[in-house]
Amino acid sequence: MLRPNDLIWNYWVNNYLMGKQPAAFDVLYWNADGTGMTAQFNRDFRKFVEENPLARSGAMTVKGTAIADISKLDFDSYVIGAATDHIRPWPTVYRSAQMLGERCQFILGGSGHIQTIVCPPDNPKSFYYTNPDNSSSPEQWLRTANRSEGTWWDHFSAWCGKRSGPMVPAPSSPGSARRPSLGKAPGTYVFEKVR
Repeated sequence: MLRPNDLIWNYWVNNYLMGKQPAAFDVLYWNADGTGMTAQFNRDFRKFVEENPLARSGAMTVKGTAIADISKLDFDSYVIGAATDHIRPWPTVYRSAQMLGERCQFILGGSGHIQTIVCPPDNPKSFYYTNPDNSSSPEQWLRTANRSEGTWWDHFSAWCGKRSGPMVPAPSSPGSARRPSLGKAPGTYVFEKVR
């Protein structure tokens, strides 16, 4: 029950007891988007989260092959935590970054769960933290981190730019001789019916 006055009781009193409609707020619009998750997927996902097999080398198998230590995977990764996230406290997100190894860039946004992700690049109130050393505790990481004004989007764009190669012109038409286009957007799957 993090921030219950803001996140629970405020809505319970104003909406339920007093019958007031909540004020329009763009970030809360995201809360109205249901997941559409099936019951079986929900059970499987919950079990996966509780057991967290990725945290232990060889604890998870895919097609009969054990997955090794994920810190040994040879790719760059970008992980974002949010300082006041009430769903995923940032130290747990930081642990994920540590599991991904040395090639992981961890960023700590200065606001909450959704506000950190959807914050536009020109927001004057935004800030984020960076620190190239993910080996220490979350508290030590934050003590030695650099604070930057603005949103993480600019940092992410620069990070991607260093790994993306040169710009190339867009093709004049979709597909190629080797991989022809399957049809116009949005695709033929939208016409399929579930029986």
